[in-house]
Amino acid sequence: MSMDGPKPAIIYCRVSDGKAGKRGDGLRSQETISREFARYANYEVHAVFRDDITGKVTKRPGFTDM
Repeated sequence: MSMDGPKPAIIYCRVSDGKAGKRGDGLRSQETISREFARYANYEVHAVFRDDITGKVTKRPGFTDM
């Protein structure tokens, strides 16, 4: 690990639809895993962006905001 402090990072989470969250593979679990990785790899999360829309749609709000 670098002694220079944590590296900046953002997280982007996406599920294909709102039903995915009910199956346990939703946005919350993706964010939790991503934050755990960030902590392990010495990243500081500055923002989290989320979408619950299919990847076939190119203008996803969370992705656009990111």
